[in-house]
Amino acid sequence: MDNAPTHASSTSTSRRTRAKLFPNTASSIPRARVLTTQVLSEWAAVVDVDVVRLCVSELCTNALQHGKTPGRLFMLCLSLTDAELLVEVHDSNPALPKLREAAPTDPTGRGLRLVEVFAARWGTSPRRSLGKVVWCAFPLDPQCDTGEDT
Repeated sequence: MDNAPTHASSTSTSRRTRAKLFPNTASSIPRARVLTTQVLSEWAAVVDVDVVRLCVSELCTNALQHGKTPGRLFMLCLSLTDAELLVEVHDSNPALPKLREAAPTDPTGRGLRLVEVFAARWGTSPRRSLGKVVWCAFPLDPQCDTGEDT
């Protein structure tokens, strides 16, 4: 899988990146959230960790439910620049997701709407090889609650 993030802010200068492949299993979703928490803590990223974890969970769940091809993995990539945190989820299905309006009785269909509300920006793009990337970005905010005890 391509692992170079391509959607970071063009004005950013330095970058830290962490990527991990996950199997297409339900247990990968909490593992992706744990990895996100650990990496954001390690980087001391000034973002709302709960919001980022929610968006990671939604994008990874979409990759699991809609992006999977038997025997393929999906990849979570976190990138931190001096201006923002970028979350990318790569999967092997080339079909790009679309926002939809879920009825109140629908059990699913709200994930991308949540990402749209909580992320500063989000988008999708086809991958050079196989599949797509769904990504979202969060500006760094020194005033936010990072979830760390002070």
